[in-house]
Amino acid sequence: MIRKILDRLRPAAQLAVAAHQNPEGDALGSTLALALWLQSAGKDARAYNLDPVPSFLRFLPGADTMTRRVEDLGEPALIVVVDCGDLQRTGPAFAQFAQGREIINLDHHDTNDNFGALNLVRPDASSTCEIVYELIVSAQCTVHSAQNPLLSGSSLSTGHRPLSTDIATNLYTGILMDTGSFRFPNTTPNALRIASELVRAGADPARVAREVFDTQPQGKLKLLARVLSTLEFDAPGRVAEMVLTQAMFAETGTSAEDAEGFINHTASVEGVKVAVLFREQGPDKWKVSFRGRVQGDGSPGINVARIAEELGGGGHRLAAGTTLLGSLERVRLQVQEKLAAALLASE
Repeated sequence: MIRKILDRLRPAAQLAVAAHQNPEGDALGSTLALALWLQSAGKDARAYNLDPVPSFLRFLPGADTMTRRVEDLGEPALIVVVDCGDLQRTGPAFAQFAQGREIINLDHHDTNDNFGALNLVRPDASSTCEIVYELIVSAQCTVHSAQNPLLSGSSLSTGHRPLSTDIATNLYTGILMDTGSFRFPNTTPNALRIASELVRAGADPARVAREVFDTQPQGKLKLLARVLSTLEFDAPGRVAEMVLTQAMFAETGTSAEDAEGFINHTASVEGVKVAVLFREQGPDKWKVSFRGRVQGDGSPGINVARIAEELGGGGHRLAAGTTLLGSLERVRLQVQEKLAAALLASE
């Protein structure tokens, strides 16, 4: 599949690269790295996201060039969508823009619906940044292979030159964040090897960690205190739930980007199998995030992606989400019923 994708990228003069709305490190890192690489090959590649870049990720090279307007993307015949389980997650404007255009789909969500003309979907990858890295390295190596002279004479060829520092920084950040700082089960030998190569190429782990984890505004900590005050456990202590309302954002002068990672506080509690965060997006509209965890015996635990999928969302086995309509009480009941069934089935 990589060969087919490279063969399709080669003649494309103009492209758009996009990821899911409310982007995090992997979505932005893969978008920006791919756009920068295509630009270095002389292509008009433009990066898009419906939502603004979170403040703690604005250090990423190329972040200041991203657009939130599809009108700025020109008329590309070819689109690359990264880190998206389905096209609708890019947002309604981009999904409409993509109609009638060829799509390359690069992703690692096991709930991906293969919406592209070409689909490179690898649930075994730590992140979409890992997939983009392998795509770029394949292009670099292939041009020198007598057995596979796919890119010979192609503008995508970069020879054996190392990745640029800017591309390496974007890819390293995505892998770092999607592996939970190399703590999650998706921290594979391949992920660690690639991270090492990216550091060798110029990514600075200390700087990335400082920007991502050590630049928190005061309002974020105040917001966390309010959210933690809503923490509830089910009777056996297997499910932890928290609620984040629009009023909390207003009281602390914060926004949705400041809530990044809050759910991980409850997912780390001993005995908890599933953590849930209900975040109010508007009147009777709730973003529901799920986190599962590997059990003490190494078993994979509850597949929260399946729960999210049953509720109209998707994601990974240990990290997923959906959006539900209704009062908080109604939404919580929906979620609790699905969780109860999943927990019963796991016993």
